[in-house]
Amino acid sequence: MTRARIGASLEAAAAVESWREKLRAGIGAYFRWMADHPEVAVTTVVEVHRAGRRALEARSEAFEDWTRTLEGVAVLAARSGEPVQVDEAGYAAILLTAEAYVHDHARRGCLDRVVERSPAVQELAAHLFERVAGAAS
Repeated sequence: MTRARIGASLEAAAAVESWREKLRAGIGAYFRWMADHPEVAVTTVVEVHRAGRRALEARSEAFEDWTRTLEGVAVLAARSGEPVQVDEAGYAAILLTAEAYVHDHARRGCLDRVVERSPAVQELAAHLFERVAGAAS
């Protein structure tokens, strides 16, 4: 399930040029994917916390995969001349904020509307990446 979500984000990012657009497109694709697959969203974001140690380990691995995906955007930024070094807390802020919105919408039974939260997470990510890129220039 994680590979499919990350794959959707990577596919969306591949369709645009700049690292900023890739960051925005990848986050948007995550929210669209979760809205289109509510059963997966509920299982992997809500129910995972009660599913036992193996499920929590899988969630942790998924979190690491998502972190590496965001780190890839930072690499692209550096290659374009804008060194971005978002720290672990920054990546966690982006990922956990996105997950919190999915969790809340799943809990309220309105996952079809979770894409409305995408701009907030895109803005958070842009702020964290831009803050670091701006400080480095």
